[in-house]
This record gives sequence, C-alpha cells and structure tokens, in this order.
Amino acid sequence: MFKSCVLALVSVTLLALPLTISAEEKKPSIEDLVETPVQAITDLSEAQPKRAKLTEEQAIAQLQYMMLNAFKRIEPILLERGSFKPVGMTLDPDGTFRSVRVDGQEEMPQAIALDAIVSSLKSLAANRTQWAVGVMYVTGKKQEDGRIQRRIMVATEHIAGWARTWSYPYFIDGEQVKMGSPFETEMKPVYYK
Repeated sequence: MFKSCVLALVSVTLLALPLTISAEEKKPSIEDLVETPVQAITDLSEAQPKRAKLTEEQAIAQLQYMMLNAFKRIEPILLERGSFKPVGMTLDPDGTFRSVRVDGQEEMPQAIALDAIVSSLKSLAANRTQWAVGVMYVTGKKQEDGRIQRRIMVATEHIAGWARTWSYPYFIDGEQVKMGSPFETEMKPVYYK
C-alpha cells in the first residue's frame, strides 16, 4: 500500500513539472533565487531559525542584488556631493530591498552614524526577518601626491551563512561615477551566527 502511494505521488509530481525547452539558459533573477515563506508567522516567538537551502552562489547573487540597489540610491548623492553618509541595506525574503538610515545622521560624524546603522542591522538580523543585511560607506586614504583615493566599502551578510565585503575605488568624472575593479573578500558572519 505504502509503495503504491509513493509511486502515485512521484508520477503526479512528474506530471506537474513544466516541460519547456529553451535554446539559451535563462539567468536566474532575484525572484528565482529567493525562496518565499511557506506560511506567514504571526508570532515571532514561534519562528524556528532554519538554515536556508541556498547555494553559496545564490546567496552571493542576492547580496550583490542588495548592493546594486543601494548603489542606485546613492549615485545621485555621489554626483552631487562626491561622497555619502553610511547606508544600511536589507533584503526581505520576498526580494524587497530596503535602505536603513538613522534619524539625524546627516549631521552626525560618519563613525557615529555607522555605529548606529550597524546596531540597527544587528537588531534586524537577530529577529531573523531579513534574508540579508549590509552596510555601505565611503572611506578615503591620502596619497603621497596629496590626492585622496576614495573607496566605497560594502559589507554584506546572508542568513544562509555567507558574508562578503567589497571595496570599490571611485571618482567623479563630470556627470558620471567611475568605479574601479572591486576587491572582494570572504568574511565570517557576525550578524547571523
């Protein structure tokens, strides 16, 4: 009886699979990579932390998607000011990007604003309601010739257990932000332990 039920279930499942053949491989979108929750959890105390079933490549693609959305938001500020105040980033399970800022951060020194955003990201990660969190900020290093080499620093982390940092040298060329090749580093998760 059990064997026939399993065979029936397997055959129904196989029939339900779409049988499409494509001439070229479709690059997965963020919507394809992010698993949606099976059921809504109304009481977060009932939530059981579960490790997402994503490959490292899928998780890194989601971190890059989150980073690119943040770049889109800061680009006008970079063009106007040449720099920007730190910005936090989150990615919901449904693939929605949100930026995280703190009240009054435009008047704060960068280090204080960065600490406040990191504190907010720790709280969001502790709730385990976000697939990914990260922070983006500008740093600079004075060169021997007196010029300042600016870099956009990005630190991101995925709930599935992967984390990356990127460092992008940049300069403003008229009406465009020109970015150099990034330096990518793997890091240990600190928000989602």
